[in-house]
Amino acid sequence: MSLFGKLFKKSSKEPVIFEDERSEPVELKSIPFNLNDTLRDAANVLAYEAQSKNVSIIFRVKKNVPSKVIGDRYKLAKVLNEIIGNAIDFTDKSKDVIVQIERNEKNEESVELHFEVIDSGVGIDERAVEEILMPMLTSDKRARTFGIEGEGLERARDIIHAMRGSIQMKCHEKKGCRVSFFVQLGAKNLHEKRHYRLPSKAGVGLKSLVVDEDAGSAKALVPMLEYFRHKVTLGEIGDLHDVSGYDLVMVSSRYWSESLQKRFEELSPRPKIVMIESMIQHHHVEDRALEYVDWLIYKPFTQQFVYEMLVALYSDTLSHASENEEEISEGKELQLSASKSEKSESGIEIATSAVEAFLNGGNIDEGGSDDEGRCICCKYSHQFFVAADGLQWCNNDYAEFVERLKEAIWKFVKADKVVVGMVQKGELEKTAEYCAKMKVPLAELGIYKLACLCNLLESACQERHTKDIEMLSKSFGYVLSQTISALDQFIEQAKYKIRD
Repeated sequence: MSLFGKLFKKSSKEPVIFEDERSEPVELKSIPFNLNDTLRDAANVLAYEAQSKNVSIIFRVKKNVPSKVIGDRYKLAKVLNEIIGNAIDFTDKSKDVIVQIERNEKNEESVELHFEVIDSGVGIDERAVEEILMPMLTSDKRARTFGIEGEGLERARDIIHAMRGSIQMKCHEKKGCRVSFFVQLGAKNLHEKRHYRLPSKAGVGLKSLVVDEDAGSAKALVPMLEYFRHKVTLGEIGDLHDVSGYDLVMVSSRYWSESLQKRFEELSPRPKIVMIESMIQHHHVEDRALEYVDWLIYKPFTQQFVYEMLVALYSDTLSHASENEEEISEGKELQLSASKSEKSESGIEIATSAVEAFLNGGNIDEGGSDDEGRCICCKYSHQFFVAADGLQWCNNDYAEFVERLKEAIWKFVKADKVVVGMVQKGELEKTAEYCAKMKVPLAELGIYKLACLCNLLESACQERHTKDIEMLSKSFGYVLSQTISALDQFIEQAKYKIRD
């Protein structure tokens, strides 16, 4: 039982006891990162416990919240994991936990982000909050209450204070709780207003239909599409009988059927079809359906996911060698020019080349029966890591899954150097074999973007596509580093679950 749950069963008249020992100082890193990656990490870490209670996590992010910030991504993720995790513990089955984020624009010296985590659980007596929890959250000392050590909340509190923020809580019995906190981060351009720019206007101003069984998640998707000036209709399953007139149809995997696919096939012109899947509440999707749809998007939705989807659907595909392009023969060295994709810690900029489009979720050429496996794999390519899939493959054994992830990190931590080294020496057959061995275990663990990159590079090496090989090789280091960061974050949080 969580600390909140134990407090709920105790009398609020019992005093909170503070020890003289103060918490250790929090050391913060200052590194550029994408805020959406932190939200994705939180969804991964909390997926299993949310799934066990059939609880949905919904992100509601205001338009003024930047995607690229500077700070300590992992410390912020720890705060979210702790507070959202408590909210899930406290929420009734089949209910929602809502995470709202907005920016305080009055603060011109930093990116001041305000978070609010709202649950719909049994709540806590207001006196218990005032006399026990709030003194704990506002102090920098270690608190001991009823023999309970609130280490998780203390860790979150200390990080928030280190980020020049504060935390508040409001609860009512039988009405749930609201935990509000703010932190201050940096940014390269504090005054930038437009945070997502599509490389093509083709994805702007579309007429879109969203049909999902989770009304709360569907509603949260509306402003994310409206950001790109879409006219959005929230529909029900009956609305799928007539989708003529829509440019984009987003439909839950739970509503997908062969009859629905046949209905889509009869349309001319056919709208772009996006299947909605959940990182938490999984539904088995047939490969045939994945071959047919144009894209796969995961919830909880973020603005980044929507951006990547539109880049994938409405920008150029990954290049393929032309007839006049020089082919590489085995043993011929390929010189790779320096690329910021290898070194960037802040993420890939707006897609300006085929490989950057891929890294932002871009499609590959889907022609030919030999490419069917690649097409399915790349429907997942915008996800660095989906923990729920890997857990499912390990029969939901958390400890075994963590060990498999550690093994993968140890085995592939220097894969970028191996790949680039072989490509530079012109050892394309060896490169293809190496990628082929990597992709299967990665995909089984839910490590999709790196698995897809291996798949693409394997094919490019087999077909001697010079341009593709060069671009994919350059991007390998970036994708690997981001993948390992996501896995490290999951493993760090998982140790508390295994211990408990």
